[in-house]
Amino acid sequence: MKKKSEVKLELEAVKASSKKLSHVLSQDVAQLTPEERQRLAGVRWGFERHAPLVASLAKERGMEVEGRSIPEMFDDLEMTETLHLVRGELAVTLARVEDTILKRRAQAYRTFLTYYRLLNAMAEDVVSVATQIEPVNDFFAPGPQPKKTAIANSDKEGDAPAKTNVSTTDTPKPPAVSEKVPA
Repeated sequence: MKKKSEVKLELEAVKASSKKLSHVLSQDVAQLTPEERQRLAGVRWGFERHAPLVASLAKERGMEVEGRSIPEMFDDLEMTETLHLVRGELAVTLARVEDTILKRRAQAYRTFLTYYRLLNAMAEDVVSVATQIEPVNDFFAPGPQPKKTAIANSDKEGDAPAKTNVSTTDTPKPPAVSEKVPA
């Protein structure tokens, strides 16, 4: 089993590679609009197996259409086939990424709960810990969770900033851990 530091290095390389692939693909095809996507989705499935016959017949009759070359058609089909394979590999990888996110998040949560319980027990005897752990206790309180608030600009100088409710219907990704707890 690899060390976490080795996995982090490999993940950074994969992230860079993924960005590079996205950039390369964006050079070939711009981001499609929903309308373009719907229109392009109308291409009949299975035409690929008939492309060689159509190409052969067109070539035999000396047909050439400006902006629609047969070699380019086969290049597009080859690229499509390669991208289908890449998409399949990415789908497998994405499933593993999702599983890893779930597992690592659960491990972090178990560690979080362990320390929270210890600190909560300590809070019975240490007032400063009780005060500091209060936001976490509120988080675990039964019932509906209070909505997040954003501080708005105050109208009058010296007034306390007003609080505005912000919708939290979507599950956000967890905040990045930017501070390490001192040992």
